[in-house]
Amino acid sequence: MASFLRKKSLMLIMIILAGTMLYLFSRPTQAVEGYYSYDVKTGSWVWMPGVWTPTARERRTMRSVTISVHGLPADVATNIYVDGKPAGSMRDSESRTFIVTKREGHTFCVDEEVRGASYTYEGFTVSTRYLCPGKCWSVEPVEKKQVCEYVPVCTWVCYPCPTEPLCTPPCPPCAPCEYVCYTDYRCHYEEEIVGPQSYTFEYYAEHQMVVSNIHGDNVNEWVKDGSTVSFFAKEVVPIRDESSVKERDVFQYWSVNGQPNENNAITLLVNKPYVAKAYYGKEIEYRVRVDSEYGHPAMDKPNGWYRKGEDATVSVEPEIPLEGWKGAWGGKRVFTAWYSGEGLESRSPTYVFTVEEPKNLRAEWKIDESKPMMYLYILITVVAAAIVALIVFLLYWTGRILRRTGLRPPLETAEPPPEGEARRRPRRKPATPA
Repeated sequence: MASFLRKKSLMLIMIILAGTMLYLFSRPTQAVEGYYSYDVKTGSWVWMPGVWTPTARERRTMRSVTISVHGLPADVATNIYVDGKPAGSMRDSESRTFIVTKREGHTFCVDEEVRGASYTYEGFTVSTRYLCPGKCWSVEPVEKKQVCEYVPVCTWVCYPCPTEPLCTPPCPPCAPCEYVCYTDYRCHYEEEIVGPQSYTFEYYAEHQMVVSNIHGDNVNEWVKDGSTVSFFAKEVVPIRDESSVKERDVFQYWSVNGQPNENNAITLLVNKPYVAKAYYGKEIEYRVRVDSEYGHPAMDKPNGWYRKGEDATVSVEPEIPLEGWKGAWGGKRVFTAWYSGEGLESRSPTYVFTVEEPKNLRAEWKIDESKPMMYLYILITVVAAAIVALIVFLLYWTGRILRRTGLRPPLETAEPPPEGEARRRPRRKPATPA
């Protein structure tokens, strides 16, 4: 039983504490009642807590004016000035009561511009401001004017007795009286209050808009809250256009408050400060040209333009046949190398390189006549051999024909002389000179 009671007591205490917390933290905060009164000795406006309870004299000479502010965020306040003297500050939806004299006019002013939060993007600092176009409001003095009108008046009139013509009321019984009504013209002064005795200063927000574009408009202006703005960037901007070099800036993205956006045209609803900066990338193209007196030089890009750092491929036939009979017999021109203004580039007919500058490539060739000359030597040898053979053949056949026809005498075979006679053959005498 004791344990049950302890649990009940603990639960009751927790409920009371929870209710107290809800009561304390759920109640809306109430503004402290009070008013501003001008202190003649110090020459300043003094905040007086409580409700203004005017005396009879103050009712005749003083009046209250209520000032309010609207359009500011909760964390921003504006200063208020009464007749040029500071009289505290006010936040949005707050009201201030000022006790001022009736016989004089008074001017109430607030700050024309109040700065809000600031942010920094891309090296630019932007902020929000709150503007009050009608920053001052005046109340006219209370004037007294004479008001005249006919007023009905009724009273008792007593006539004097004949014996006492100079009697004053109350008259003796002999004096007859009657109730007489008549109209009397009377005048009095009334206070004439001109205009309202309260005023609300209205603020509206403007946001700072910065657009930075090296190839477009650069904007730094204030835009009213809720407005729509549009801006764009050129996708390609030529910088240099020459026969061998093309340089241009290519749009990459917008940085809007630090966030990238790849659309080159953007529309924004301005509800906060913005910084938009266009980023471009530099793109350089170089012209590559190929030249060859023979063959068909080619590139992987027919127009010959390559971005800096891009690989280019040029090619030509490794060999081509010679013209005429030499080409028919296997004579050819053989590719030797690619040359540029800097000298030898490659000895391969297909050349791949990284483009870092304009380049003019020229193909060099050499003539290979080994096959046709070999065939020519063989032919000459064969022809010469054939001619010799033909001559031999003709000579041979010519001799046979002569022998057959008897045109050629047969060779006589003489018997050798005796051995002794041959030795005694007389010698010829030398010829004697004449």
